[in-house]
Amino acid sequence: MKDLIRKVDLPVFILSGGIIILFIVYGFINVEGLKSGINVLFSWSTEFFGPLWYILVILYFVLGIYIAFSKYGKIRIGRTDKVNFTKIQWLSMVMCTLLAGVGVFWAAAEPVAHFASPPPYYPVTENPTQQAYNALSQSFLHCGFLVWSIMGSTLVTIAYAYLVYYKNLPLKPRTLLYPIFGDKAIHSKGIIGPVADAFCILAVMAGTIGPVGFLGTQLGYGLEDLFGFTNGFGLQALMISIVMVVYVLSASTGLNKGIKYLSQANIFLTLILFCFILLFGPLRFIINTFIGSFGQHLGEIVNLATYTQNPGWASYWTYFYWAWFLGYSPLMGIFIIRVSKGRTLRELIITMSIIAPIITMLWFTVLGGSGLYYEINNPGSVLDVFNANGGFNVPGTLLSITKQLPLGFIVSVLFLFLSATFIITTGDSMSYTISSISLKKTSSEQETSKTLRIFWGLAMGIVAIILLYIGGVSALQSFIVITAVPVSLILIPPLLKAMKYVKTMHEIDNEPNNQK
Repeated sequence: MKDLIRKVDLPVFILSGGIIILFIVYGFINVEGLKSGINVLFSWSTEFFGPLWYILVILYFVLGIYIAFSKYGKIRIGRTDKVNFTKIQWLSMVMCTLLAGVGVFWAAAEPVAHFASPPPYYPVTENPTQQAYNALSQSFLHCGFLVWSIMGSTLVTIAYAYLVYYKNLPLKPRTLLYPIFGDKAIHSKGIIGPVADAFCILAVMAGTIGPVGFLGTQLGYGLEDLFGFTNGFGLQALMISIVMVVYVLSASTGLNKGIKYLSQANIFLTLILFCFILLFGPLRFIINTFIGSFGQHLGEIVNLATYTQNPGWASYWTYFYWAWFLGYSPLMGIFIIRVSKGRTLRELIITMSIIAPIITMLWFTVLGGSGLYYEINNPGSVLDVFNANGGFNVPGTLLSITKQLPLGFIVSVLFLFLSATFIITTGDSMSYTISSISLKKTSSEQETSKTLRIFWGLAMGIVAIILLYIGGVSALQSFIVITAVPVSLILIPPLLKAMKYVKTMHEIDNEPNNQK
């Protein structure tokens, strides 16, 4: 234990852990005061930083695509052509980790939400098919090309690839600030580095705790609806505890065991359910709706991505998504660079900014589009459930769709299990990544502390349970947006310096007698 304490970056550990503890304690003392304060900060964050987030996601995508198809796309991460994982293993790990938040919950609920209440960008229409197209096109903005360029940490990974492998700097979020602050950003004795790392940890904690807590409500609702259990805090806490134990055990085994195999199993189950819905669900509607919605989205993506005429609506939809995934970006970049050694920048960017978004949009159409089909052909079969319990019944929306499929009971159970495995994968990988930046010395080759992985994994699960108890999961969702404010500032240097980084890497790699 003494050896571990010497290795831990105490300022980062104390600052990030301290804020989380204060958040919990104040929530117990004054729940309403906590919610009120978070609502004020939420409004301030979206009002002043929402436009910046629009600019960041658009420029990250555009510049990333340019680099991918330029001569710099041939640069290999880690200055080697030897990869650590097969392409299937690699794709499984990054897709499962990144899709966890939206993979099941929002893929089912968001298209239904936009169908029930049309987004302000689209005019009201009496044509239900067009209304479905509009709902999916809007959903694609929140799960498609622009989001994945940030969520997949394309320019952040490029920055790490240069600063870590060519400058020998630590693999930590603070390193992204090196071009501005130099060594002051790197040393733990200063304030810049620890604060940057701590805020990135908080953003990822907030972004992961929210889905973990929500999973408790999803599983609780499902067990009540399918098996007759009494849905309440006790059942939800038990479900979170089981999930927490699983991802803590998986994270404790490291990248090459738990995370790798769990991700592959997750992808396998997703493919089975995907193919089942295509074969036995509304196949013609899904195909036609995907083609129509995807084409409509491509034609309107610029206008959709820059639509700011209804900031109130954007705050709870577009700004929330931007903030959520912006907050993940610095730590996701660390995870991605660890599993992407030997991959080219072109392979990384095309996968993250083109292939993964198309797969995600197709998944939204298969799951959410099926819900729209059932609602159009049997009005009330989905929306009545969605609008129950005061409205926006996301847990119920998923089951209202799956129960209408053939073998609905079995399919519903499998989707609940898939919901859990998605969250387990993210809790697993984020526990691993947070623990890596909690150490004083961090490199792309260094294995993290098992004790730290277990600590952070338990912390996320316990906080999710406590927040459910005090009714704070919704407040934490707003907290996601708040924590994205400082993190979004950390993402500016990778954008400004990306071209310099790739030019320098290209020049070094092509020097005569260069030893990689």
